[in-house]
Amino acid sequence: TWTGGPCDFIGYTEDVDTFDFVNESSFKLLRRITVIDWCLYDATDGIEGLFFGEQEIEVRDENPPTPFCVSLWNLGDSQFPHTIEAKMFDIGAFDFCTPKELFRYTFSEVAPENDPEYNPTTRTSSRTFNIEDFDNGSINVDIYHWDLAGNSDYCRIIFYVTEDCLDQEYPLVDANNQWNVTTISGPNYSTTKQRFKSEEVSLQGKKYLQIETAVEENSDDWTDYPLYMRECNGKLFGRQIDTGEDLYFDFNLEQGDTLFSDQYIGAADLRIDSVYNIEYLDGSIRKTLYVEALNGFGYFEMIEGIGSTIFPLTEYQNIAWIDFSKTLGCFTANDEVVYIGDSFSSCWPVGVDDQLDEDAVEIYPNPGFNSIHIQSAYAGNLKIVSVDSKIIFTSELKQGINEVETSTWTSGLYFITLSTEEGSITKRWVKN
Repeated sequence: TWTGGPCDFIGYTEDVDTFDFVNESSFKLLRRITVIDWCLYDATDGIEGLFFGEQEIEVRDENPPTPFCVSLWNLGDSQFPHTIEAKMFDIGAFDFCTPKELFRYTFSEVAPENDPEYNPTTRTSSRTFNIEDFDNGSINVDIYHWDLAGNSDYCRIIFYVTEDCLDQEYPLVDANNQWNVTTISGPNYSTTKQRFKSEEVSLQGKKYLQIETAVEENSDDWTDYPLYMRECNGKLFGRQIDTGEDLYFDFNLEQGDTLFSDQYIGAADLRIDSVYNIEYLDGSIRKTLYVEALNGFGYFEMIEGIGSTIFPLTEYQNIAWIDFSKTLGCFTANDEVVYIGDSFSSCWPVGVDDQLDEDAVEIYPNPGFNSIHIQSAYAGNLKIVSVDSKIIFTSELKQGINEVETSTWTSGLYFITLSTEEGSITKRWVKN
């Protein structure tokens, strides 16, 4: 209700509303003004001489929140895959316009409303990590903080995994181990020594040993080989200095399991055909896996703490391309002989005259079931031994095709040895 006044007096009122969230504004300032000119005001209609004005000041938030996160995050020995929410790493972010309880969090610069991993109820995105994400030891993870106006900024966290590697009863990657590998070509042969250097090398947060080789029995002229290996809880890993880490083998596998790693030339899946325990020359009983390369390159053994019997350490990256001209002649641990190959009588062979020609003896089908066919260019004595060292079968072997009935034998691996006056040869056969 207005009351009269002198003509030179101006009536004035003001109503103000402030800090009101509207759309994407942090706040709106609303000012409503009413002015009356008493010289013109007509009280009868209440309109003439009465002037209204409204001023709207809108302040928009264009500044992102200020994020604060932890700088390092250790996933320890988490069970993978491992799912984590983005908001759990906020340790004090703030914004001058948006209350912290209304912050939103994502793992990328994609706005929350467009992020399929964003949960509007919890106001955070989630992300699932796999152990393969940490092949290089650690990864950088960005955590984006979003305010109500759609502004964002991020903080960067280094995620890493500390493996809880238990001591191996029979470690393979150990400077006290030595492999003597013989390459045979007809009557000619060559032998090399391989071992790990004693000094650890740290690559992207993990400890490795580098391989070195020598070519003579008593030589101390060792040459570095550009392959670094480590093992953790039965898994064997390898890498070069400037590459990521690859899983070379897993001794935890059991019969029927498969293993694939893209470092294998030919992209070979490996299948565990059979698993057995064998007592070796030092009295150790070691898990031994009979492995098939599913790309057609054949079978080989992997022995706990020793590795392959037909390719050396330096060829682990090419594990799918099995070279049957190479064989593990001898393995020693702490200077004690653990393994000597079937065709050798010592750790450093002085010749291979006592070894028969591999191509002169063929065993098929392999694997087989009801019978073995042995086609031999030699005549001599035949002995078949099971993996637990029991003699299963003996007989004379004639030149040509020999058949052995096996239908009652237990499934597994067998060693077939042919002996003649010229020498001997041992081959492996698997019964399904």
